[in-house]
Amino acid sequence: MACLSSRIPKGTSVTVGRLKQVESAELLLDNFGFIDFRVRYRHEIGQLELRRQDFKRIVLEPELRTGIKSKFAEIGFKKVTIDISKFR
Repeated sequence: MACLSSRIPKGTSVTVGRLKQVESAELLLDNFGFIDFRVRYRHEIGQLELRRQDFKRIVLEPELRTGIKSKFAEIGFKKVTIDISKFR
């Protein structure tokens, strides 16, 4: 995977805490069975970039959505969003 610091927007300080937060979020998505994804750090928001076919999973599996939201909150993201552009 690309360097974790690429998940943090320009102009935002790259800190060990932020890198660990992104790493934890990506490990979580990996554990949920996602492939080819990124979690972008947007301060209190974890922004997901997923393959288009994974959008359907998020919509159709309420337990998955709840699990992601809950686990992201545990690692410090107050909100989770999905970038509707395809995975880059």
